[in-house]
Amino acid sequence: MIMKIGEKLHRVRKLQGLTQEQMASGIISKSQYCRIEKGSNAVRASSLIKILNQNKISVLNFLKILMIQEWGKKSYRI
Repeated sequence: MIMKIGEKLHRVRKLQGLTQEQMASGIISKSQYCRIEKGSNAVRASSLIKILNQNKISVLNFLKILMIQEWGKKSYRI
């Protein structure tokens, strides 16, 4: 799921018209953020939540979209 998170962050950032530096400002370095978008680095959950919140992106919606992309529209029960 590392690549999926990075891909989704990239799409969201582009839709908002932000640079990588703006998206990660004050949370992680631009170079670290770049590696996350490329899928070569994982992102800590705490950093992901901070990045999403700072950019007014719903954490719940972001994760729901990732899950749908990963598993399709099948419903899973725990």
